[in-house]
Amino acid sequence: MLKQIHCLSGQTCSIIPLEKRKVIKKTLASSGFLYSIILIFFLIFIYSQYYEIFEEYTPTTLKELSLTAPVRILTTPLYLFIIVITFIILNFIYQVLYYRYYFYDLMPEEVVIMKGVIARNRIAVRYEKIQNIFIDQDFWDRFFKLYDVHIATADIQSGPVSHIDGVSKDNAEKLKTVLTENIKKAKGTNGL
Repeated sequence: MLKQIHCLSGQTCSIIPLEKRKVIKKTLASSGFLYSIILIFFLIFIYSQYYEIFEEYTPTTLKELSLTAPVRILTTPLYLFIIVITFIILNFIYQVLYYRYYFYDLMPEEVVIMKGVIARNRIAVRYEKIQNIFIDQDFWDRFFKLYDVHIATADIQSGPVSHIDGVSKDNAEKLKTVLTENIKKAKGTNGL
């Protein structure tokens, strides 16, 4: 069962959980660039093989060409297919581990977010330092109906790291509401 291992009962991440489809979304989103590179190398390889084959053979050996060229050309996609499948499996395993180790909690004084598999990052943002909260989606989020809740501070690093990604629309709104209430309490004002 896919479960966040650091989320204990009563913590925000267990009350307002991440969506499990985040794993598939992250696998597809992070693989797109690699697929493009592999496709380009594949096309270059196919072109070079055809060019090399036709340059090597004379009209008298065209019978040999018709027998060996398809074998040479068709074995390459098989190798590339194996490489791509291996990468997808490894990437999926990484994304499952990333999901399992992902942690966030809205503590009384601060928001705590921990991310990462090998190198774990711990982000703690005090409520009084939060300047803005916004919800957004990228292309893959729209496709999987996922939302990201961003916590913006004056710190330049808050944008890329201070966000909770992969929640449903209702949970994104709940997080924004709870964060807004906690900020109001921390700042002692009625507005953000």
